[in-house]
Amino acid sequence: MRVLLQPVTRNKVETVRASVLALFLGKSSEVLSLLNKDVPELGLKQENCTELTWIQSVLWWDNHDNATLVKPEVLLERNLDTASYGKRKSDFVEKEITKEGLDYLMKKMIEVGKITLTHSMNWKDPGTEAETSFLEKAKSFYSYMAPFVTKNPRHTYLNYRDLDIGVNTHGPNSYREGEVYGREYF
Repeated sequence: MRVLLQPVTRNKVETVRASVLALFLGKSSEVLSLLNKDVPELGLKQENCTELTWIQSVLWWDNHDNATLVKPEVLLERNLDTASYGKRKSDFVEKEITKEGLDYLMKKMIEVGKITLTHSMNWKDPGTEAETSFLEKAKSFYSYMAPFVTKNPRHTYLNYRDLDIGVNTHGPNSYREGEVYGREYF
């Protein structure tokens, strides 16, 4: 389950919209029962759930909004001349973030724009100027998250390879190159 927080403008007021995204392997009645028991604050209803086949869920995660109507072959249609760029960083929150802390984070999200608490930044503009701008925003938000997430060490998902930390070419200096990961986090 992922909570997606996005800066939006409603009635000319900048605010943050929260969306809960999840994939449950089972019937919607099962997830309704579980979540309404454990997290009744969500107010989950049957109309909030869409039952999909596995391949339809792949289409949905690939940003095909109406995955029940899209043929799976669309996944084979790739345009090699287009590109999108992104930066991902992750953190774990172990203690509840206070209302004041959330207000602080929401203000920063509105200021930075188009970034989520999963530290996800996407852009389509090619070139180093756009890359530099978006990476600076991502790093800025990452530093703002520091008071609210795990510390000493700061935890992250293992499978997020982060060039900010270092690279490993798996050559003769492999240990030395990879050592930066340990020094950064431990």
